[in-house]
Amino acid sequence: MSIRDIFIREVASASDGNTVYEAAMFMRNAHVGSLVVINDQHAPIGILTDRDIVLSVVAAGLEPKEVKVTDVMTRDPLVVHEEADLWGTIQIMRTHGVRRVPVVNSQHQLVGIIAADDMLELLAKQGYTLIELISQEQIKELNRLN
Repeated sequence: MSIRDIFIREVASASDGNTVYEAAMFMRNAHVGSLVVINDQHAPIGILTDRDIVLSVVAAGLEPKEVKVTDVMTRDPLVVHEEADLWGTIQIMRTHGVRRVPVVNSQHQLVGIIAADDMLELLAKQGYTLIELISQEQIKELNRLN
């Protein structure tokens, strides 16, 4: 199964020209704790988290309106292709210790984001479906024996 059917297409992002203040406002308005930072070609070049802002800007006494997101973001983020295999993506995320990964197309443009929460929800639904199937088969077997 590919991640194409489950990744989120609405991604909170910032431009590489944005200030940390602008990025913080984007986060606030979107109710998220991180942004994918993209360049002019819409390719992901970094990840900026609320923690990055607190530790690298606020705690350092810097002016958020003067600091660019590119100064504090995590560069060269891990990305996966939109056709990536679900299980392979889970392994990549586990290996790198990340809960969210930007999703790119064949031109390396940002098209979405995949989160561990989304994968867990899908797997839970599939597990529940299997449990229902087993229960139905057990009921059929009991009815056949009676």
